[in-house]
Amino acid sequence: MPELPWKPLKLALDPDREIENAFRKLIYSKWGVAESSPWQPDVDVFESGDSYLIEIDLPGVGLDQLHVTVDDHHVTLSGSRQSTEFGRTAQRVWMERRQGQFFRRISLKHAVDPSQMTHECVEGLHHTRLPKVKSA
Repeated sequence: MPELPWKPLKLALDPDREIENAFRKLIYSKWGVAESSPWQPDVDVFESGDSYLIEIDLPGVGLDQLHVTVDDHHVTLSGSRQSTEFGRTAQRVWMERRQGQFFRRISLKHAVDPSQMTHECVEGLHHTRLPKVKSA
């Protein structure tokens, strides 16, 4: 019997992504029902000598839709992202961006001054600057 050349199996789906999505649904949702529970957007936090800078990826979420609350050593980011008009009128083929309510609470090493907070959004990337409370 002639030996056939070895050809690796090519899958239409990315198994690593599918496994990651399954675990994310299990961890962050009630028994895999992701639509009913808040999700957590990706966040980067940077610290300089006098402030913290928080960057959060939220395309489709305007400045007025992101709520930032600060209490001493914690920052809470919350809001919601709705489906685009195209997503509401067409059949979904592939969907990776989360929708609905989101919530993220970040602990900071130093106390911050919420009255000096600045916030801007450039192309879906939100920047929040929180000056540290000056110690006496």
